[in-house]
Amino acid sequence: PNMLNAALFLGAFLLLEQKKTTKFQLALLGFILGIGPWIHVKMLLSFATIGIIAVIQIMLTKKAWKNKITDFLVLSLPALIFVGLFEWKLYQWYGVILPSQTFAGDIMFFVSAADSLPAILFDATKGIITNNPAFLLIFLGLPIWLRKAPRQVLKLSLIIGPSFYLQLTFLDWWGGWSPSGRYWIDILPLLM
Repeated sequence: PNMLNAALFLGAFLLLEQKKTTKFQLALLGFILGIGPWIHVKMLLSFATIGIIAVIQIMLTKKAWKNKITDFLVLSLPALIFVGLFEWKLYQWYGVILPSQTFAGDIMFFVSAADSLPAILFDATKGIITNNPAFLLIFLGLPIWLRKAPRQVLKLSLIIGPSFYLQLTFLDWWGGWSPSGRYWIDILPLLM
């Protein structure tokens, strides 16, 4: 599901970056935010952060309060409907309300982020840099991007930072069939 989630993530971020958003774009963003957890639950935190930033952006616009409330409803209704359905099915399928309870108790928050970050970058079989050194170009481009669009980089950091940190604490290096850099696939299109 990572490639589909990456496309949704990129689409949500591009919609978030629009100077002026139409009602259709807000509804589309709400749909993406609501459908994202259905594709992969690990992206729930990132999509929730995008939703919070979108609400803050709506509140900071210079529109009348009536228009702000309408924009908020257009954004939140699709998201709330799909997340509500997701929670209902989560309870129906697994008997839990929190998505983290679907994972085995010993997989989340089990590994030190300081230990898993070098592994994600440089592991011989799954390291993103080891298996594709071209991704080093991302780190070369970040300072240029930071200089040209610091607010955009800050916003992106707020979106992917917590989710990436959470991903670092998962004990999931045993999946030998997983492609290298699998857990970076969602954020790589944004960084590129």
